Parts: sequence; structure tokens; C-alpha cells
Amino acid sequence: MKPHDFVLSATLLLGSVDYSQAADNTLPANASASDLALENARGLAGNDRYLKITEALQCHEIGPDGKPVDAGSEVVNVAVPPTQVFDNLYYIGGTRTGSWLLTTPEGYIMIDSMYGNSPETVTIPGMKALGLDPAKIKYIMITHAGPDHVGGAKYFQEKYGTRILMSQPDWDAILSPQVASWMLDTRPKSERPLQERDWAGSPVIDMVGKEGDTITLGGTTVRIFFTPRRADGGGLSYIAPVFDQGKPHVWATYGNTGVPTSVADRTIHRASIQRFQHEMKLAKVDAITSSHPFVDGSNLRISVLQKREPGMANPFLIGRDTAQNYLGILDECTAVVMGRNAAGLDDNGAPR
Repeated sequence: MKPHDFVLSATLLLGSVDYSQAADNTLPANASASDLALENARGLAGNDRYLKITEALQCHEIGPDGKPVDAGSEVVNVAVPPTQVFDNLYYIGGTRTGSWLLTTPEGYIMIDSMYGNSPETVTIPGMKALGLDPAKIKYIMITHAGPDHVGGAKYFQEKYGTRILMSQPDWDAILSPQVASWMLDTRPKSERPLQERDWAGSPVIDMVGKEGDTITLGGTTVRIFFTPRRADGGGLSYIAPVFDQGKPHVWATYGNTGVPTSVADRTIHRASIQRFQHEMKLAKVDAITSSHPFVDGSNLRISVLQKREPGMANPFLIGRDTAQNYLGILDECTAVVMGRNAAGLDDNGAPR
């Protein structure tokens, strides 16, 4: 099987992409499990330029330098202009990680809080640029307890009394002695492990999000789903109503896009993805994003949206089938990695 040649660079992750596909996509009769899963992922991406970004990253496609694309940990968090994505949904953050803000007449619900230094350097300045009041953030709902998702929660809890919600395993993780010890590390940030940098401390334990729970504020109800990717891990995903120029739509954000390391955890990860796919289908989700905008093409979508003229479609409105395909790519690319490992290869498909 000939590999697809993907033209990938830093500019792809920041908003431009150019792909060329191999002419021959025929699989041999003895194709491996990883080859079959990879072809499934490519088929789900089709010619959609946003889904191709997801597929290339998650399946570690081969870049122009001859190396697998695995840029997630290398993306520099360059500031993105705070952007109104829907009538009641905003993105505030950077090219690597950010927050989604749902607005209601009674206050705001924020999904993820970025790093410990983000409230004062990114979130609040971004909200003020949009004419939004940070004191109106009533809830912060965490997807998973990475420092780039929960780092800013303590600030809002202490300054504005914002309620903080995450899964019980994630509360356990951020309140552990290991995480608490990060505050005692006196080394310069550049010398600390990546996860410790810009850590401002854990919020006080507050709301525990569980499967089937909801949060309602100002007539907007966010539905909560438990979507772990590890046996002992947490993770929450959300579905909520949004409006585009007054027309109703359904938005979702999936909380765990990265592939875990063990076979057992990858099996759990795939089960979570497939179950959330089912819930999205029932809810008629037609827009889905991550808090990592480089994963789902949101960096590119934002750049397109900022040039939107009357009558132009919103690039975040991808339709129900494409929303399903996005989760399908996450699932199939996990199968790709599992198949490679089972064949004695590393995650990128190289001999170990």
C-alpha cells in the first residue's frame, strides 16, 4: 500500500493546509489490521480539509520530511484572537489549548480553564475584548485534569466564587500529594517537568460530574458524559445547544483526544469514543470541537470564520455525519496504533 503524502507544516496547525493524495489507495488482500484501520480513518476524513488535520495527527501520517506527524506536544501556544463561534459560544485561548465559553442570560459556563497563568494573561483580557464579564462565569466544567485544562480553575474559584466541576478520578488526581508537591518545586520553570510549569495550585474540591448529570443556567442545559481513556482515569465530555444567527444547533466537545499507552487503556478509550458517538447521534450533534484546536482544525476554522461575510456558512457547522466521522477518526486511529504495536512496531509504524 502506498502511503498518502501529506504536506504538513507549522502553518497547517495555525490555519492553512494543503494535502495531496496518492493515486493508488488499493489495499492488498493480506493487509494488516493497522492498514485496514488507517484506510478506514482516511475514508472518514475523505476530502474534508478539517478532518484531514485530525486524521493526519491522530494516525501519525507521514509528513514531507519523511517522519510521522505527531505534533501534539510540539505545538507552540500562540495567541488566537478571542472569537465568537456561535451566538452563545466563544473560543478564548491559543493555537494549542483554550477554553470554550457558553453565555446565557444568567451567566456563563466555561469548558476548561487552561494554564495557571492563563486567567490574567489570556482569559480575562480575551473576555474583556469581547465585552464579556469574567465575574459572570458561574461554572467551569473540566474535560480532564491536565494542567493545561484545569490550571486556571483555582483563580476563578477564589476570585469570583466560580463552581468547578470535574470527574471524581480527576479530583483525586489534582488533589494527590504528587500534584501538591509541584507548588514546592523551587527550580526555574524552564527546568521543571512540563506538567509543572505554570501550575498555580488546585482548586478546592467542589462539584463531581457523573454520567447523565446536567448543569442548567439561564435556560441552557449542558449534558455530562463520563468518557475515560484509562482504567483509573477520568474525563468528561459535554453536549449543549448553540445558535448560529438565531438558528438552533447542537454542539459537543469530546474530552480525551490523545491515545493512551496500554492496550487495556486503549480499549477503554475506544469504548468511550463509541459510546459518545451514539449519544451524539441521539442528540443530533452537528458541531464538535476539542479544547485543543490544532486537533480538530479549529485553528483553521477560526481563521475562516473571522473572514465570514453575510450568507457564508459557519465553518464550525459541520453536520451530523461529519461530526460522527470526527469521532470515528479518533476511534480508527487508536486502532491503527494498536495494530502497529501488535505487529511489533511503535506507534508511528517503525520497527522497535
